Amino acid sequence: TMAFPLGPPDRLVASVRPPNAHGEDESVRPLETLTPLSRALSLPVENTLRYTNVDGFVDRLQKLAAGETMCVAWQHSFLDAFVRRLGLEGLAPAS
Repeated sequence: TMAFPLGPPDRLVASVRPPNAHGEDESVRPLETLTPLSRALSLPVENTLRYTNVDGFVDRLQKLAAGETMCVAWQHSFLDAFVRRLGLEGLAPAS
C-alpha cells in the first residue's frame, strides 16, 4: 500500500509521556494512534520508551534486523533530535 510500501510493519513503537510535576497529564496519544493498526495486524505496541529518550529510540531503531520495518508514533517536538542523533541533518528543513 502507499502507507506501507515495504509491506506491513514488523514492529510498532509508541512513546510514553507520564504525568509530571508541572501539571502536564500523561499523554497516551501515540499509543492510541497505533492501537487500531496493532489490532489489525495482531502486533503488540512497544510502549516503554519515554518521549525524551532519544538515545533509547535510536538504539531500538539500530537493532532492527535487515529488512525489518517499524512504525513509530512519537511527540513531534523530538523529531529534530532524532535526525541529529542519526546524523541525518539536511534531510528535511529544520523549521
